[in-house]
Amino acid sequence: MTALNITDEDLAKLKGKVTIITGGSAGIGLATSLLFASHGAILYIADLRPPPPDAALPNSTFIKTDVTSWDSLLALFQRTVDEQGRVDILLANAGVGEVEDMFKDSFDASGKLLRPKYPVLAINLMGVVDCVKIAVHFMKKQGKGSIVMTGSTASYLGEPLPQYTTAKHGVRCSHFL
Repeated sequence: MTALNITDEDLAKLKGKVTIITGGSAGIGLATSLLFASHGAILYIADLRPPPPDAALPNSTFIKTDVTSWDSLLALFQRTVDEQGRVDILLANAGVGEVEDMFKDSFDASGKLLRPKYPVLAINLMGVVDCVKIAVHFMKKQGKGSIVMTGSTASYLGEPLPQYTTAKHGVRCSHFL
């Protein structure tokens, strides 16, 4: 197994880097936002809710973003490029845990079985894929950029959470894009 070693020199390279972090207002995303901000990155925090008011996030802009909406993601990237001229780093991090039982039957008024909703797949997989697609589009134009996708051990160990495990496995495999 390969170890990931991030040095102080690596973190110093964040200074002035225009960075989009989806899901940047809570959890892993907020921790990453705080780390990047403390090293001088220019942050665009994309989430449904803003970061906590007491979070130390200088040089940051909150943009309400729904990662399940192509138009919302496209507007996020376009605004970032309009304001900063580029996107150096994307951290596609927005995600949720299993929020509903996809095997619970739901029926319409006539008793017909309804298709389940797949919110975890929409957020944790398709939101990441769409975000990466848009980032690649803009980064190709500027000739460079870095993309990081938040994964999970569920992608290779499996969990009794069908949507979450499937989504995180998809993120793990999407590095072949």
